[in-house]
Amino acid sequence: MKPDVEDGSFRKDVSVEQTLIYPADVRFNSIRIGTVTLDEVGDNPTWREQPAVRSGRAGEWNRDFITRYPGMTAALTDTIAPVNEARKIRSVVERQTRR
Repeated sequence: MKPDVEDGSFRKDVSVEQTLIYPADVRFNSIRIGTVTLDEVGDNPTWREQPAVRSGRAGEWNRDFITRYPGMTAALTDTIAPVNEARKIRSVVERQTRR
């Protein structure tokens, strides 16, 4: 699905309700202070309608510039965890549909 965005833009501001137009298998949340936390996302009934949130495939995303390898390793490890979990779930679904 291609979002309706202006040419050259990589994002679109939407309300929580509008996010349901774009169902996501994995959701990333910024770790910056002042942003919605993963706990707040999980507590919101509208967010819980998203497949990624409903199935627990939501993770944190560090948007800060990281200047050292240990910091980058931690950031990438935290970011990739929900993606790896999504693959595991998909493979289970594929096995069930092949039966």
